[in-house]
Amino acid sequence: MILGTVAALEFGVEEFFEHFRIAQQLSSHSNIRRNFAVMAMRCGFVREAYEATISLMRSYPDDLGILRLAREFSVNALQFGSFFEAEERLKRLNDKPESGVIAAARFHELKARADQLDISPEDVLDRLEFAGAIVRNAKEPIFSTLFDIGLEGRFSYSFGVKCDTDTLCDLNFKIAELIVSTFDDTLADLFTIGCLIHRSDMSTGRLSDARPEAQQ
Repeated sequence: MILGTVAALEFGVEEFFEHFRIAQQLSSHSNIRRNFAVMAMRCGFVREAYEATISLMRSYPDDLGILRLAREFSVNALQFGSFFEAEERLKRLNDKPESGVIAAARFHELKARADQLDISPEDVLDRLEFAGAIVRNAKEPIFSTLFDIGLEGRFSYSFGVKCDTDTLCDLNFKIAELIVSTFDDTLADLFTIGCLIHRSDMSTGRLSDARPEAQQ
């Protein structure tokens, strides 16, 4: 597991997957799967991180830490069903809402708009995967995901990265270019994908919950 974590920190993708595969063969401990999910998200593997946390939630349905992670990564992957499932389980366990996580009411708004536009969670996840690959190929770790909802209901999704302004502009351009060239429908009526500079006060959640200077 340690070797896999080091590989992820250095963006050694093949080594990362191989070391964690071996670790999971040697032990079924939940921490191995949890660490895999966290490092996968850091490297922009949104689907793999999400699927790992949902698998953990199925295995440990009453573990508060795992449920919180499943809720957070369901938000990161914009997967409505699993978010509400984790949220409901946490409520039954009398867990308090986490301040950094997007409010359930806001996620209801996004789901309603996606349903209205006949956009599936899988459609959304496909585009996040492509965007995450751009950030990963630039060897920029993802520290958070940030959100805001505009007046027209469009959802702004951003990977929180630590880089200079030029790199940030380049990442945003490449993400937009790849999505436009890859998909006939960019889903722009529902949401946009980009990057913002991560700051310590910008945990996973709505961008509008961050300090004003973080929104500039």
